[in-house]
Amino acid sequence: MSSGFDVDAARRDLPVTDRLAYLNTGTAGPLPRRALAAIAEAAQVEGEAGRIGMYGFTHLFEQLDGLRMALAEFVGADPVEIGITHNTTEGMNIGTLGLPWEPGDRVVTTNLEHPGGLLPLYIIHRRFGAEIEFADIGQGGRDETLRAMAAAIRPGTRLVVLSHVTWGTGAVLPLAEISDLAHRAGALVLVDGAQSVGAIPIEMHAEGADFYAFTGQKWLCGPEGTGAIYVRQESLERFEPTFTGGFGVDHEGFRSNDQEGFQLLPGPARLDVGPVYRPGIRGQRGAGSLPPGPRPAT
Repeated sequence: MSSGFDVDAARRDLPVTDRLAYLNTGTAGPLPRRALAAIAEAAQVEGEAGRIGMYGFTHLFEQLDGLRMALAEFVGADPVEIGITHNTTEGMNIGTLGLPWEPGDRVVTTNLEHPGGLLPLYIIHRRFGAEIEFADIGQGGRDETLRAMAAAIRPGTRLVVLSHVTWGTGAVLPLAEISDLAHRAGALVLVDGAQSVGAIPIEMHAEGADFYAFTGQKWLCGPEGTGAIYVRQESLERFEPTFTGGFGVDHEGFRSNDQEGFQLLPGPARLDVGPVYRPGIRGQRGAGSLPPGPRPAT
């Protein structure tokens, strides 16, 4: 029985497959022709129209909002729950370092995690004295994973950090069940989604995670320097941005030389620190299943 997937059409849209059997989407997926065209078009407009002035910034914010909406639709979230980042590791740092850590606070993770998720934990261990427990989930089988996580996630656990799809074994971890275990213990859940978004169906609200970081360059077949973090609305006020900038504050109430004179934007848009590579944003919208943005006016 045919799956209905047109392999020949996919190959025509991925120029690298003209000469290679492209298997490695775990590091960087192949760029589709429409993404390459969007990047080239945006770069040409920047070169001809310039990158400053009201047009440039107005168009940039339109593109960011468009990408935020497209990503939210793709992963089953609300646009107000999506912050734009540069990669998964940036999102993992945001989710980890934004919590108010104290000595002895407890984190649970697994034995199958990527350095992008582990290194922020090592920083809070070194900086704040947080304690890290590594649950041995074997190769990531469902039953073994749930037994190990149920034993490790105890009252007093502040944060549970895990991959949705493990980078070494490809196991799909039972995220919804683990999120339930964590929430019953009073813990938040931070997910490394580098190998899941675009590879398996995602419904953020059903999965139950509080923070979910992912990238555009892998299974979404976009350019490097693009990514996002989902933050569940109910969890947003439980952490502060680790770093911020002009893109993350409400300029209507901003006052220079007044430490009280600023208000963060609502939702994870407060995590947008500053300028991004605009052709990259256009390229991500033009890649994969994300709706492409309109051609910019000149």
